Parts: sequence; C-alpha cells; structure tokens
Amino acid sequence: MTWNYAYIDFQTYMKNKTGVNDAKIVTPVGYATQYVANTYPYECADWFWNVYKDINTKIAGGASLSAAETVKKVTNEVRGTTSGYETRLTFYEKAKQIFQ
Repeated sequence: MTWNYAYIDFQTYMKNKTGVNDAKIVTPVGYATQYVANTYPYECADWFWNVYKDINTKIAGGASLSAAETVKKVTNEVRGTTSGYETRLTFYEKAKQIFQ
C-alpha cells in the first residue's frame, strides 16, 4: 500500500470495522508503513484487494483470460499502469510452481 490517503482510508475502515481508532496507522508517516505491515498484514491486504481496489469485480472476466492477461489486468488495477507487468508475471509463474 502506498500514499498517505490510502493509509487514511484504511484507518477509517479499521475504525468502522473494529470501533478502534488506531492513530499509528497514519502517524508518523515513515513508521506507519511498517506498523501496518506488522500489525494488520491480512486486514490490509484484504481491504486493499476487496474494498479499496475491488479487484475481483474489475477482473470478473478473469476466468476466460489467460494467466498472463489476468496478471496484466491486476497489475493495471493495482498500479494504474501495466508498467512492471513482466516482473509480476515472473513472480506469478514462480508462485504457481511453489503452490502446485
């Protein structure tokens, strides 16, 4: 996750979900990234994928796409560009081998 506005949105989401306003999610900025990664790794990943970016809905036709096309589509949703797609495809292929 990047950009301060995403951390602010995640803080609001966690406050609404748990009722706890965890100020460490957004401050200090340099610390917040590590704090969120260590304290809320699953919650943040779930929020980013399903709420913030709503990736499953945006790639709903993914079942009919090739793996390469799906990785490209997800890359575009996450990054706003397909820049870096080749690297992500390489990591996808490695992960696929590991999880077989």
